[in-house]
Amino acid sequence: MAANAVVARRRLVVPAMMLAIAGIAMLRPPPAFGARLAHRIYIKDVEGKPITAKTKKPGPYSTKKTCGECHDYKIIGCGSHEMMWPDEPLPAPATYPGRNWIITHKVSGMQAHPSMGFIAPKKNPAGVGLSYWEFARDFGGRHVGGGPMEFDRDGKQYAERIGSEEEIPEDDGDYKNAKWFLSGVQEVDCLMCHGGESYEPVFRAMQIEDSENFMWAPTVATGLGTVRYSVKNISIGGDDEGAEEEEGPPLPQVKYNPQIFNADGTVSIDIRTPDSKRCLFCHETVRREPLKRIDETTDIHWTSGMTCVDCHRTGLEHRPSPGYEAHGYEGPPSKTLTCRGCHTTGRGGAPVALHRGLPEHHLEKITCVACHSGPKPEGGLEVKSIETVATPLWPEMKDKKREQYRGPVWQMPIFKQDEFGRIRVYQRLLPNYWAVVGEDKALRGLLPREIDAPIKEIAESINDDDGDGRPEVNTQAEIKATIEAIGKSLKGQKVVYLRGGLRYELADPQAGKPAPRSPGLSVSPAKAGEPMDWPIAHDVRPAAQALGAKDCTECHSIDSPFFFAEVKLDALSPEGKPITKPMAEFEGQDTLFQKLFALSFMFRPIFKPTCLASAAIMAGVLGFYFMAGLTGYRRKDGC
Repeated sequence: MAANAVVARRRLVVPAMMLAIAGIAMLRPPPAFGARLAHRIYIKDVEGKPITAKTKKPGPYSTKKTCGECHDYKIIGCGSHEMMWPDEPLPAPATYPGRNWIITHKVSGMQAHPSMGFIAPKKNPAGVGLSYWEFARDFGGRHVGGGPMEFDRDGKQYAERIGSEEEIPEDDGDYKNAKWFLSGVQEVDCLMCHGGESYEPVFRAMQIEDSENFMWAPTVATGLGTVRYSVKNISIGGDDEGAEEEEGPPLPQVKYNPQIFNADGTVSIDIRTPDSKRCLFCHETVRREPLKRIDETTDIHWTSGMTCVDCHRTGLEHRPSPGYEAHGYEGPPSKTLTCRGCHTTGRGGAPVALHRGLPEHHLEKITCVACHSGPKPEGGLEVKSIETVATPLWPEMKDKKREQYRGPVWQMPIFKQDEFGRIRVYQRLLPNYWAVVGEDKALRGLLPREIDAPIKEIAESINDDDGDGRPEVNTQAEIKATIEAIGKSLKGQKVVYLRGGLRYELADPQAGKPAPRSPGLSVSPAKAGEPMDWPIAHDVRPAAQALGAKDCTECHSIDSPFFFAEVKLDALSPEGKPITKPMAEFEGQDTLFQKLFALSFMFRPIFKPTCLASAAIMAGVLGFYFMAGLTGYRRKDGC
């Protein structure tokens, strides 16, 4: 019996140990948010075939086939970053496109957004405009892929449609003069956000923008291998079918690093929650001269140990919360992931903003970012014009190429009412560009390559008329000369110039009111050339550095930039000098009232002492007469 009891106890030992281990595992906390996750997976090519060290003539790895094995690629591909199209502004009432992709030209000072008629039309027999392939080449370094980088306007993937038996019309603007059949497409590059330290987004941008190796870019950026040869060196002429038969430079070839493969043929890939540095690669705004970030302060959230995704959260749908109240993001949890959502409730340990001494109506009429974000309005009553570096390849550029480069020029900070009627801070682009008028009266923006030669012919007549240090087309005489030169090069097509909400063209009695002092030019209102504003949200300054933290006169003084800085409308006078408007008018405020109200703050330092002294004198006088009356009353009673 005793022996049987020993055996029974021994049989219970293993289950007891297993239960104990399971209990300990249950008590172990889950991985911290942002923890690194090592994926040991097979990488696959565009056909879904595994790539190993023994694969002969391997192609580039495909994120769609590799990551899509477990994750829903279709849902991810509908995310807000992936679905950024260059010619579609955000829905009303927003006043800015989703991304500040800007087309620039150094000699003329031209700058414009692709949505201003620059994208090639779907039906494009003349092959004009910026094709989606060219857009993918020029701006793909700062696009995660998918959307217009992978699918045409019919919703079909470029490479799959080319490889199918479907006949593509010769005038299809998504394919005409494009190299999709050589470069491949830019699939959603998951590791651009989720990759570890070994992922280098600059290498990806170089493969896309310098070499035109679209589908090879993730392989190089991830460090899986190297690529020889470049699609850029392959000319397609005007006939896609003939290009495949011509002898010429070879297609890119991948050489994988054999050390990345494990014994079972898998590859270990470091996956993590997106790091803030990855966000900054696309979202950071850098001043060109001197080369530094726009805002000299450091974001208080970053110095407190937070990351971008702490506020800009998302799920599998990949639509990050904007971090502020916006149309389409009204519901939870996005509504709570805002300045007010955290700093009025103390969410996540955030300090509750008390705003002692600040009148309540300020919080109703002014957004948090207006006081706490972006460059402070300092240095006089002129809004700063800042040229920024808009290419991820700037670190790789040589001095000569940097001299030829011109980034977009912004006005900032601009304080104006947002779609909710509250004052918010923005950066402003003042578009100016040339366009041709089509038979349907639609405007097609002229690309830098179309205006470069005629503009250079008259470059000596283009001066720095507005004193901003950059020669640009500013005066109406310069506008007229450029329209004539470009029109001549385009064989008589009707050329117009758009700037500051105005449309300039050669004199025509039907075109509009003749411009003063320039009888050969007509000018009329045009929405196409109006300024474009993007909201500023970072860097966030702490309370001690917020606008108005020193005293009220930071805003309420007669020389305060917050109300009285002069904002360029870019509607030029005949001499090329900019026409401006006070900031208060953008904020929905009356300039004269704010001037008079600001004058009252000149007397506020003595206002309280004067009131106290007056109150003391009045109290003394009242006390004197009270005591005198009381004494008289007592005498009357004989007391």
